[in-house]
Amino acid sequence: MFEAIALDPQGLRCLILTSAGDKAFCAGGDLKERDDMSTEAWTLQHALIERCLRALIECPLPIICAVEGIGYDGGCEIAGCCDFIYAARHARFALPEAKLGIMPGGAGTQTMPRAMGERRAKELLHTGKPFTAQEAAQWGHVNEIVDGAQLLERALESAPQSLRTPPYLRERSRERSHMDYACRFPMGWRLRSRPTIAWFRPKTV
Repeated sequence: MFEAIALDPQGLRCLILTSAGDKAFCAGGDLKERDDMSTEAWTLQHALIERCLRALIECPLPIICAVEGIGYDGGCEIAGCCDFIYAARHARFALPEAKLGIMPGGAGTQTMPRAMGERRAKELLHTGKPFTAQEAAQWGHVNEIVDGAQLLERALESAPQSLRTPPYLRERSRERSHMDYACRFPMGWRLRSRPTIAWFRPKTV
């Protein structure tokens, strides 16, 4: 979808990314399923995920993320690739890959330090411990905490402001925050994720 929008926005000026319900925004990949996958199948799956995240990062339109419930693993990384994040009070975030002997492969190692600072991000990346919406707001991972019933309404309030911004502003602001390192140059994150795929397989605990 994001690749198609990049080629032809079809009059769109802003996107809102949210969940279908209030229990989980995205809980990430099924790591138990990956236990039975071959290295080749797992590498292919990761390549597809990487393509999706790159398309999200490189989408020229502003993307507003509205998170309800769990935003773990890939869900936390998807949110981190968006421009604004509004979270319901019951939202929870985590990058738990370290507990399984693997590392985040969806740009979380780049987006999280830029959002909340290197030392806080290292703590969360190395321990994999979950953090609340309140902590996410305090540390700079989300813009604002909203009651769940008003979450989408709050995201929609921000959309008209985004409609007024020049279409190239998202690209320029990401260049200023060095996001190009993560999304345009393969050396930025491919060489940090693929050796992990080749050397380690996730083990459920």
